Amino acid sequence: MKKILLYAIVCVVLCACIQAQTLQECKSERDKISGCVKKIYYENGNLMLGILYES
Repeated sequence: MKKILLYAIVCVVLCACIQAQTLQECKSERDKISGCVKKIYYENGNLMLGILYES
């Protein structure tokens, strides 16, 4: 039972990551309604955080 639950959690996380890579970056509030990813960067340009907005 624990293996099945762990497998399900891993699948959900992987699906969210794959979807985040295919969505466009948020540029307006309208984009958040239709689905997009808001990216926050460190001052040096490296990605700090990606927030997924799903429709």
